[in-house]
Amino acid sequence: GAGTVAVANAGTITAASNGVYIDTGGYVTNQSGGVIQAGSNGIELLVASTSSYSGSVANLSGGTIVAGNYGVYVSGGTATNQGYISASSVGLRLAGGSTGINETGGTIVALSGNGVALYGGGSFTNQTGATVNAGHGVLVNNGAGTVVNQGGITGSLVGVFLASGGAFTNLSGGVVSGEDGVQMYIVGAVTNLSGGLITASVNGIALEQGTALTAVNQGVISAVNYGILLSEGGYATNAASGTISGSVAGVYATGGAATLLNAGTIAGSGMTGYAVTLATGFTDRLIIDPGAVFIGTVSGGNSIGSTYVSTLELASGATTGTLTGLGSEYIDFAQITVDAGASWVLTGSNTLAAGATLTVAGSLSNSGKL
Repeated sequence: GAGTVAVANAGTITAASNGVYIDTGGYVTNQSGGVIQAGSNGIELLVASTSSYSGSVANLSGGTIVAGNYGVYVSGGTATNQGYISASSVGLRLAGGSTGINETGGTIVALSGNGVALYGGGSFTNQTGATVNAGHGVLVNNGAGTVVNQGGITGSLVGVFLASGGAFTNLSGGVVSGEDGVQMYIVGAVTNLSGGLITASVNGIALEQGTALTAVNQGVISAVNYGILLSEGGYATNAASGTISGSVAGVYATGGAATLLNAGTIAGSGMTGYAVTLATGFTDRLIIDPGAVFIGTVSGGNSIGSTYVSTLELASGATTGTLTGLGSEYIDFAQITVDAGASWVLTGSNTLAAGATLTVAGSLSNSGKL
């Protein structure tokens, strides 16, 4: 049956250790005006996975939880926050497949720790008007988790850090910021939808240590270093509505074969002026849709004649694509392919380097110099 314990607080609970502790399932509500101050955990609710108990924690609007360790710790249950949670270690810790929602008006703070930490799976949603501010805004560890954001997530280190993989979706109106906006390991996908913003003082999205990692951008990614970093390859897509910019490079790949599809705008604004730099020593692939824009040099990473061949693929679309600067702005691609059904025009000055191969399965015309 359901947990047998129900706690509702509208006053003040002060404790040297845990403010509220339940280990057999139950329900805890910190009501408007309720204050919980604890030296360790503000609220700790454990629901055994082998039992038939259930449990939930709700910090309502006007409720305050301040703790020295975890603000709210839920294992095997659910947690919602509309009020204020502050903790030294973790604001909201979700374990054992728990579900957490920071609802509109909710604030979670852990400036030297993790705002929200998912351990062993589970999910966390940050709604419109909700904020998370911490060292790591959201941390996913010891199992893949799911994170959705439509509010604000700020990490002094990483905004959203999926150390064990999973999925992160930044919805329209969602803002994520940090040294790295989003960092992901192992297996998973990052999606920044139209109207979403990811900003970073280092990398906007960093896909690390895993070839089965993907990034899809429909919104705006802006970073001081790289807009998207593919450290061991992976697959990145920039949709027609997407903008990716980095002062060093918009997209940078190193250490693995990478595939990048661009239908939007990718820009590099630093000293190097590179929009895209793919990895040396791997079979990289750049797919360009008609209408795509690159601001800066686009490098396939492998010089012509290298053992490894990078491919520049001109894709089909509803309109005819144009390309200028083959051999000068688009460099180190030994294979240039025009897809079946695709229509492209070379304008301006273009050069097909000795040793490079041009394969046309669609239509390619030249109105410039080749």
